[in-house]
Amino acid sequence: SLYHVQPPLRSTADRDGLREAVKAGVISAISSHHQPHEADAKLAPFGETEPGISSAEILLPLAMTLVDDGLLDLPTLLARLTSGPAAALQLSAGRLQAGQPADLVLFDPHSSTLVGESWYSKGRNCPFMGHCLPGSVRYTLVDGHISYQA
Repeated sequence: SLYHVQPPLRSTADRDGLREAVKAGVISAISSHHQPHEADAKLAPFGETEPGISSAEILLPLAMTLVDDGLLDLPTLLARLTSGPAAALQLSAGRLQAGQPADLVLFDPHSSTLVGESWYSKGRNCPFMGHCLPGSVRYTLVDGHISYQA
């Protein structure tokens, strides 16, 4: 029940197909549907629990595995995480421009993140707890103001 999500988790073949679609550019936007829950929401039998997992904190490190695995180069990955979702939603966001809000993430692509070592989400139901993922977010700025600092 910890990993009850909608849509449900799929097979390895499905995952591999999605990764190939991202590599080929068929999928041009990568995002997170962060839906954390308190521990009590996941205690019932599988079908009776609330769907969702905590994922916002690991979106960038998890996406960086696509670079580590050679599927994307770093600039392409960053476009899929920024301008790709903005374009899909027809938003004037996802890029740095004079006069636009400075919403950005500063990260170290050469370091790593131990998932769960420092955790801010109220939900702890994440299948990657304890895993070491590439990249480490150092700062997040929203409208030019620091909203997170490692």
